Amino acid sequence: GRVLAVFLAFLLVFGVALTSSRTPWVSGLVVIVFWMWKSTVISFRLSSRVLVFWVVLYVIFFFFFPYISEFLMPSAEGVAHQFRGLQRLDIWKQFWLAVLKGEAYGWNQISFAQVGITLDFPVPIVTEHSHNIFLDMFLWNGLVLGLVINLFIVCGGSYLCWRARNIESVFALVASGFILTHG
Repeated sequence: GRVLAVFLAFLLVFGVALTSSRTPWVSGLVVIVFWMWKSTVISFRLSSRVLVFWVVLYVIFFFFFPYISEFLMPSAEGVAHQFRGLQRLDIWKQFWLAVLKGEAYGWNQISFAQVGITLDFPVPIVTEHSHNIFLDMFLWNGLVLGLVINLFIVCGGSYLCWRARNIESVFALVASGFILTHG
């Protein structure tokens, strides 16, 4: 029923906000746009307004949890440590420089790419994944083959989005979109 669905949705949004992940920001925006686009073709039981409400609730939870956590368990670092994470942008800059260097480092060899470019652009974090599947394709396969693979993924995904005409295909695309966005 509706009451149980609202309760479960509340728990899921609450749990996702507890992770302090930035992925739901991107996923939420993409799902809202996709849902609004597909709602012109398909009649959904979940309206776009209700979907926006759940995403806004996530944003509210996301910003207030660090303060609640700080109140319940004061720490030396304070609330500011919850909002760090822009280090990933530095990692991506470092890896883009490695891609532009023109080498393919091989599948699952991200650490070699990082070591190879560290003298040109040092980042104080060592990682084995770029946390970006498109960037990984470039690093693993080189610029040309990575571009072909990424174009195939984008064109194939766009084709599937365009052809989605029933609730099952839209739901499958939304679910796989969360996974791809996280990747």
